[in-house]
Amino acid sequence: PPPLPPLTMVPVVPAAPVVVTPAPHASGAQEWIIYPRHGQPPAQLEADRLACQQWAVTVPGAWGNPAVLRRAEAACLDGRGYTVR
Repeated sequence: PPPLPPLTMVPVVPAAPVVVTPAPHASGAQEWIIYPRHGQPPAQLEADRLACQQWAVTVPGAWGNPAVLRRAEAACLDGRGYTVR
């Protein structure tokens, strides 16, 4: 068989963090910085963020407690491959 061509290394460029202002019911005026850990595009981030917001309101104690709601949203985003600060 013919020799294999040399491997070409392609650098992986991490996705830029996205600054998001959560809804007022979630945490007042605090901003979140969301880092996609797997290079998710902005459209995927937005879809995941909305899905996590919808899920977070189903967590017991989330209604009326912004701290619980914020933790639930952050946990959901973490599970979908994001780092939330």
